[in-house]
Amino acid sequence: AGASYLDSDLRVTGSLAIPETGVTIDYTIDQSNKDPWAGVLGANWDINGRWSIQAEYNGFFGSRDSIIASVGWRF
Repeated sequence: AGASYLDSDLRVTGSLAIPETGVTIDYTIDQSNKDPWAGVLGANWDINGRWSIQAEYNGFFGSRDSIIASVGWRF
């Protein structure tokens, strides 16, 4: 259990040409996360010496929400 902090600001600029019209649309998109903090709960289970499973849920508080999961195999 814990907390995750992400403070992200992103700006995307570009233009889009509409085919067969000669019209071009210029655009700018500013994106940032609403809440930098989010609660995290995760677990890892070593099934045996070769296999393990990991999972993490991020989003108990704040506006961010994500799930991460993986299966590991050691050789």
